Amino acid sequence: MKELYNYKGYSLYLFEEVGDPEDAPDIYYEVIMPNGDTGCMDWSGWYSKPSKKDFEMWIELGMPDRYHPALQAEGRFVFTPIDADDLIKIAKYLDVFENIW
Repeated sequence: MKELYNYKGYSLYLFEEVGDPEDAPDIYYEVIMPNGDTGCMDWSGWYSKPSKKDFEMWIELGMPDRYHPALQAEGRFVFTPIDADDLIKIAKYLDVFENIW
């Protein structure tokens, strides 16, 4: 477990599980909230690591996941975790893009 970022009391940790050495590792992002509860950042770990700005934006947007209405409205395939482009889509959908970007 490796801490990546901290923002407003939320901490993001990276977990990598290596099974078969010939396969890509499974990557998970766990969030520890200010009250001590834990949750997952539904992020596309194999393809990109969230930046500090991505993590901050994700917190400000209410910690959305792949089922957010902004993504479903465009017919998104629900088995795909979110990425930085999705955060922008969600911010525009909520009409808060200018305030948090």
